[in-house]
Amino acid sequence: MKKQFEELTDAIIKKVIPSRTKASHKGNNGSVGIIGGSWIYHGAPVLAGLAALRSGADLVYLFVPNKITDAVRSISPNLIVYPLPDSRFTLGCANRLLKWLPDIDSLALGLGMVNQKLNGLEKVVTEMSVRGVNMVLDAYAIKDDLVKRGKDRCVLTPHLAEFQRLIKSDVSADFTLLTDNERGKLVSNKASEIGSTIVLKGEKDIISDGKKVFVNSSGNAGMTVGGSGDVLTGIIAGLLAKGVSPLYAGAVGAYINGSAGDLAFKEKGLHLYATDIIDKIPDVMLEYDDVC
Repeated sequence: MKKQFEELTDAIIKKVIPSRTKASHKGNNGSVGIIGGSWIYHGAPVLAGLAALRSGADLVYLFVPNKITDAVRSISPNLIVYPLPDSRFTLGCANRLLKWLPDIDSLALGLGMVNQKLNGLEKVVTEMSVRGVNMVLDAYAIKDDLVKRGKDRCVLTPHLAEFQRLIKSDVSADFTLLTDNERGKLVSNKASEIGSTIVLKGEKDIISDGKKVFVNSSGNAGMTVGGSGDVLTGIIAGLLAKGVSPLYAGAVGAYINGSAGDLAFKEKGLHLYATDIIDKIPDVMLEYDDVC
């Protein structure tokens, strides 16, 4: 099958972002779950959660280790925070979470996690796939064993080093010399192999489900700041929760994240924070708002 390589256009974005009905109520526009965080990186799930809310999701639940629960709760009253009993996401954590997990429309996991055993995450990804919940696998969760369990329910958001590990090849030396089409083929081939959508982050983001490839050119050098990837994960999770397909959630999410970063860059230059990007998400999405 011949792959299609496309630049994201305004028409595509308008078509993808769902309308909201006047009669909708809390929860109708998406509920997002986020599993992540650690005693080192307690901010990662918060950034993703706030970005998911700014993307239009109604509810965001954070599932974080008990020892950082108070810190996470103190950052924003807009997030619903559930404490997990262990510092690591163990199988016991997974079993407990699945017993009292609220109804969610999408799940993001892996961000801010360190030194995890995979059996707990494997349990959750398997169960979410059975329930028909689409997921974003970020950072620590970009693992072969998790991808195999989630397959077409998953959007992976690797940076170049994580993509290298995913394809088990050192491409860093040559990747910057490749054309967009060559990069697209590399990402598309891997996406086709694993049956998932991949969002390869970079100067130009490459998004593919193995059948179609999008190139996103929004974004800037200021977005190397820590946390910008967590923001992207949150936006994609928010779009998934509203019923957008994994491919288009990844592509449009990359566009929104980069465009919000561009607006922040105009004000802050190379001194922007990840939270500056979150603050600009509404400015990007306002023109696509539609209430019917």
